[in-house]
This record gives sequence, structure tokens and C-alpha cells, in this order.
Amino acid sequence: MASNNFKDIWFIKPAKKEGGKAFWLKIGVAWVNKDGSLNLQFDVVPPAMENIQVRDHVEKEDKFE
Repeated sequence: MASNNFKDIWFIKPAKKEGGKAFWLKIGVAWVNKDGSLNLQFDVVPPAMENIQVRDHVEKEDKFE
């Protein structure tokens, strides 16, 4: 599958206090259709459907090699 056609879906929970880090959780994947629309496949549905982002998929490097 072409990586430019494949995206990740993220839920972002804002930091609880100023200066803290937001919590990011990958909750699914998306595919771009020929017309530019997206098909979404959720593995997890967060309790609130706010702060959802669809981003280009990035392969993670294997840190053990």
C-alpha cells in the first residue's frame, strides 16, 4: 500500500497543566480515496470525539537494530 494513501488517526488529550505534555493515542487508520475523501477505520473510539487528527503515516524505525 502506498504510504501517501495511508494515514493514522490520533486522539489527543490536552495536558492537564500548563507546560505539561499532551497524551497522543493512535486509534485507527484512514485511506485516501481517488476523489480525496477518506475511509476511516477506528480500532478504539475515545469517550469524546474531540481533538481527533488524521496525519500521514510514518514508519517507525526499529530501535533494537
